[in-house]
Amino acid sequence: MRLSRRLRLTDAAPTTPRQTDATKPHKKKKKKKQDKLAALLVALQKTAPPVLIFAENKRDVDEIHEHLLTAGVDVTAVHGDKDQEERLAAIQAYKKGSKDVLVATDVASKGLDFPGVQHVINFDLPAEIENYVHRIGRTGRSGR
Repeated sequence: MRLSRRLRLTDAAPTTPRQTDATKPHKKKKKKKQDKLAALLVALQKTAPPVLIFAENKRDVDEIHEHLLTAGVDVTAVHGDKDQEERLAAIQAYKKGSKDVLVATDVASKGLDFPGVQHVINFDLPAEIENYVHRIGRTGRSGR
């Protein structure tokens, strides 16, 4: 069957491929993050406190913190957008044991020691391998 007239480019609708919910990149990322948050809760149920969770960026730290608070976990968070007073209060609460979980960016992996940490969780891997060494080696095995 032939078309009765040719379409000019300006007459045609945009020809971008239609994406279903399953193929949209942002939907996949959101689903993956939800799956990781669910797995994180399962991991926390299987280990004794204190637990240290590292995330690559401040937004993820805040999301994890909110998710765990909503689930009833005694959690605190540290990252560079918090003022010094907030960071000190969070670290003190974690060290005293009044908070079971500390969620942090790499700011907590350098120069801070947390004795007795039972479990270090990397919510995502750091961009630089050196930060991974700081996360696990220095904080995870302090004094051991």
